[in-house]
Amino acid sequence: MPKASLAVQILPLYDDQARSLAAIERVIDMIRQQADHVVVSPFETTIEGDFHELMDLLTRVIEVAGQDGENIFVNTKIRYHKEGQMLSSEAKTNKYR
Repeated sequence: MPKASLAVQILPLYDDQARSLAAIERVIDMIRQQADHVVVSPFETTIEGDFHELMDLLTRVIEVAGQDGENIFVNTKIRYHKEGQMLSSEAKTNKYR
């Protein structure tokens, strides 16, 4: 099973900060309900799992973020690891916490 990590940043292009934060919170809540390995940071949310499941989740993230029908900017970073063990987000950052 291919493993992957996905970092996603949602940038709603709204003039109203409260509305932008509500869209971001909606996305983070949905991700937390559907993924096991989630790290939320100030600039992006990182998710680890099966590559194909993460790509499906990314589609849902974009749909949830844009459910108001307005302009949403999405930045993503994807790490694909076909075989073997992938270094987790925790393993990469624990020594800095």
